[in-house]
Amino acid sequence: MPADWSARSRAYGDAIKKPDWIDFDHLGSGPQYRSTILDRKMQEQTGFKRILNAPLGRMGVPFLINLEIDGFLGRDDALKIYEMAYHSDGDVLELGTCKGLSTSIIAEALGEAGGGNLETVDIDAAANEVARENVKSRRFGEKVTFAIQDAAKRMDELSSLGRKFGFVFIDHWHGYDATYEAASRVRDLLKPGGYVLFHDFLDPGNSDPNHVYGVYQAVLDTICLDDEFEFICNSGCCGLFRRKPQDGLV
Repeated sequence: MPADWSARSRAYGDAIKKPDWIDFDHLGSGPQYRSTILDRKMQEQTGFKRILNAPLGRMGVPFLINLEIDGFLGRDDALKIYEMAYHSDGDVLELGTCKGLSTSIIAEALGEAGGGNLETVDIDAAANEVARENVKSRRFGEKVTFAIQDAAKRMDELSSLGRKFGFVFIDHWHGYDATYEAASRVRDLLKPGGYVLFHDFLDPGNSDPNHVYGVYQAVLDTICLDDEFEFICNSGCCGLFRRKPQDGLV
């Protein structure tokens, strides 16, 4: 583990001067959800209200949201996913389908906003069958395309096809290498002004040398070194970044 990650994370935080930034030595619980894009119409949508009012305790874990699909999302994670999908400029790409919890949230947000479609990528065929059934039974499930493939390979294919997305949610394997591969490719797939959200960015496992996680480090080694990206906020355990708009665009 490079010894300079702690110093670099503090230096990045000092440079951006964002109160939400949490440095490498203080990973753990993140801030509560706050709107990045203020929109009362979004807050009135059925999907947003469902997340806001859903019980917690799914799978016996006190902080996991219970939207009747197993998955590892807190309420603050789920609200930020919904918001970014709702305001996506076009299609959405998700890496890590699992059993379809975040997939269903993104699909409903896109449908309620009248937005684009979702492609979700995973390598676990058995879990994907469960996800397909879960999403099929939910509103706007028809907006979802499932891909059973390695995330980096699929990103390369999408890039070669000239695909562009308004929002990318990265929640597949949380190891350093897998996250690095995805984060280093996301610029080619993300529209200027688009957002990328990393799940478990603030998980304390990232700073534990005996843990398999390496999301924070991989983002620090890619997105945080790219002048085209800016840190926006944290929500729950997630870290949100934006590809800066082109000149003259908001």
